[in-house]
Amino acid sequence: MSSSPVHLVGTGTHDTATPDVHTASAPYAQRFAGPTGEWMLERQASGVRDLLEHIAVSSSTTRLRVLDMGGGHGQLTRLLLDAGHEVVVQGSHESCFQLLRPEHPDLDSCVASSLWRLPFAAGTFDLVIGVRLLAHVRAWKALLAEMSRVSRRWVVVEFARTHGLLDIGPLGRTIFRLKQRLERTPRPFYTYSEKAVSSALEECGLQVTRVHAQFMVPMFMHRTLRSPSISSGLESSLARLGAGTKLRSPVLLLAERGAVVAPKSGAASPAAVYGSAEAPSESAVPALG
Repeated sequence: MSSSPVHLVGTGTHDTATPDVHTASAPYAQRFAGPTGEWMLERQASGVRDLLEHIAVSSSTTRLRVLDMGGGHGQLTRLLLDAGHEVVVQGSHESCFQLLRPEHPDLDSCVASSLWRLPFAAGTFDLVIGVRLLAHVRAWKALLAEMSRVSRRWVVVEFARTHGLLDIGPLGRTIFRLKQRLERTPRPFYTYSEKAVSSALEECGLQVTRVHAQFMVPMFMHRTLRSPSISSGLESSLARLGAGTKLRSPVLLLAERGAVVAPKSGAASPAAVYGSAEAPSESAVPALG
């Protein structure tokens, strides 16, 4: 496995400055249309519910003020609203909310801003969530720092794990070409080591308290099968054979702010990362790592 904490899988055009604009689009929504897409979204929702239940049990907190960063895709909106939480959805552009607002008229607020310059004071939200996001940004540490800055207590972040030969080298390139052929419109994406993400959160004063990993079989293969019953049976069988959480991906991490770990100097300030008050652009983001 590569020693790098972050690995780019695939090649091609990749907007890493405003990736959520694509994620909030109708073509992206079609990737989760139909029974298989609904099944995959339910597995994601199950993981988020597990983390929310952990928060409720450990803190006796049932109503949270939640920021869903890059959440214009609406994959968590109804879940969070039905749970009774106050929900604010952030997107990189007003266009991110074109599909979201009509489907969720009871949504508290939508805010357009840079992912790296949120227009909120420190600690504005109880919980900050980012799914379908970390896989498509280069300035990942700065993104985690900004998520941590506006969170009073909890952060949930989703990412894809690096799986050695499945992501790196000739086999990884072959698998991505197969994914391109089968899915037609896949974007390149970044995979991460769990240790690197956990360490970055610790630098922001947060400790990982719970992990929920979703799939043993790559998602594009489940889309190819087009059968939730077969996919579910396959995942269950692999679990019974001992395919544990360390091999599953994507991963949902819940991190909590506590008194044990204090933020390192400047860690919670994206301005300290970039040395200016401007949001990062495609050409200005720092190197991975």
